[in-house]
Amino acid sequence: MIISINKAIKASHKYKEEGRKIGLITGCFDIIHIGHIRFFQEAKKNVDILFVGVESDGTIKTSKGNGRPINPIIDRLGQLSELKSVDFVFPIENIYSFGSKDANIIHENLLKRIKPDFLITASSKDKYVQIKRKQAVDLNIGFIEVKIINNISSSEIIKKLLDT
Repeated sequence: MIISINKAIKASHKYKEEGRKIGLITGCFDIIHIGHIRFFQEAKKNVDILFVGVESDGTIKTSKGNGRPINPIIDRLGQLSELKSVDFVFPIENIYSFGSKDANIIHENLLKRIKPDFLITASSKDKYVQIKRKQAVDLNIGFIEVKIINNISSSEIIKKLLDT
């Protein structure tokens, strides 16, 4: 289900009060592929409710360059909302560059507001895994690194398409 960030915060708090385990994943998810699907499936095995925050078009363009994202945020939200393992999807509307001080502040505030039991990442694909781990530890949030066996990314798919 696609919801606003404010509704995600309210839903997370409600489910936590019911004793459910909440997981949070954030990312671009520009071209959905089997690696994403397996990642969400593995993440869901650890939580009752899985929230996915999707980066804005502006953030992806700022961080990955012109021509990105391939799919606008409304399409990315719609695709993710159809996956069985994803319970709630919300847009992260801020615009910033990955790895910047602003990015760290925005993501830390997101963690403080949603208060998940676990922050989940695909360790082999996440350049910022160390930052995320530190944020989770500092906020007393569990941290789960899902190991992805297939080594594919949206950026690699795009590069292959452009090279042909």
